[in-house]
Amino acid sequence: MDFHTHPHQAKSKLPSLAVAVGAHAILLWVAMQAVHVINRPDRHIVDIVQLTEPEPPTPPEPKIEQRVDKTMPVQDFIPPPEISTQPTTTNDVITTVTNAAPSKRDFERTEGGENVTPPTTHAPIHIAANVDAKACDKPEYPANSLRAGEEGTVHLAMLIGTDGHVMETKVEKTSGSRALDKAAIQGLSLCKFKPGTVDGVPEKSWAKLQYVWSIN
Repeated sequence: MDFHTHPHQAKSKLPSLAVAVGAHAILLWVAMQAVHVINRPDRHIVDIVQLTEPEPPTPPEPKIEQRVDKTMPVQDFIPPPEISTQPTTTNDVITTVTNAAPSKRDFERTEGGENVTPPTTHAPIHIAANVDAKACDKPEYPANSLRAGEEGTVHLAMLIGTDGHVMETKVEKTSGSRALDKAAIQGLSLCKFKPGTVDGVPEKSWAKLQYVWSIN
């Protein structure tokens, strides 16, 4: 075998060799890129989503129950009109009332048949007896009652004559002490009264007095 090559033949093989070497280099680079791509770990793309708290549900509107009042309607109170009345006053006097019999004149008729108008009458006017302060001395305080510190109010009923003097005295309400009651009767019985009258005429009548016994 002839291992020697002709120089012209060697020059003709150089371009083919260069092409082959370049092709191998390209294939090697492609293979390395493929290995690099295969060995690179996979990347996971994670989308970060910010979670927001859900809005609380809207509470249901309260149901308004309409109640029908079955009670009777309230009526406005209208106060009754005020009627003023005057109290009837009575005098503490004894009066005598006499009923006169109708006269014949009351039953007489005129010739024309008309009734005769009876004479008009009026009620008697009574005036009660009153004590004359100028003619009434203050009763003397009993010494025993004064030392014992006895006090009280005595109520007396006194019969007054037509001359104004006391004819009789009664204890209607005691002071709580017999000594004070007795002293009041003795002292006030000496008082002079203006007698009660009926139509201006003096007459016997009862008068009521009260006397307060007080040490101070």
